[in-house]
Amino acid sequence: MNTRHSSLARKYAQAFLNLFMDKLSVDDCLNLTKLKYFLKSHQQALFFLSLHHIPFELKMKFLEKIIATFTLASEFKKLFRILLVHNRCHIIIDVLRQICSIYRRRNNVLLFTVSSSYPLKQSSLEVLTHFLASQTGSTIICVPQENKNLIAGIRMQSETYLLEYSVKKQLQHLKKTINSQ
Repeated sequence: MNTRHSSLARKYAQAFLNLFMDKLSVDDCLNLTKLKYFLKSHQQALFFLSLHHIPFELKMKFLEKIIATFTLASEFKKLFRILLVHNRCHIIIDVLRQICSIYRRRNNVLLFTVSSSYPLKQSSLEVLTHFLASQTGSTIICVPQENKNLIAGIRMQSETYLLEYSVKKQLQHLKKTINSQ
């Protein structure tokens, strides 16, 4: 994404949050993150939204379906409508990223990617969320991710924090110690 598009996306995000910040929750931010990952892996959806011969109403029905599928607040319909009218659907992913970023900053919320070598149960994610909240003093959003490269461990990373407890990390530390002697 170039600087011009990024700046434009930030302006849409700030305008949206200036109007609807009080209607959003941490869960909405988590759902936006899921939608952002979905759209990144299904870029053809954004391509179809940019085609001029597809009727506006059909595009809006598709976006309404996305809003329902990802359980987003109804206010997102207004945002998507404006982006459609202005022919700027190509920046939706960046607008969503900016909304999440600004929301998290204004509300002291940290997004952690929690990587493990196996799928984590919801109860384990809740324990990790509680742990991270107590360590940082922030509200925590955990996004689980499976990483087969981790050996019997877990890695928790945000924009500012990194915690890794894994056999792989311990082996790297041991190798570093041996090589320095």
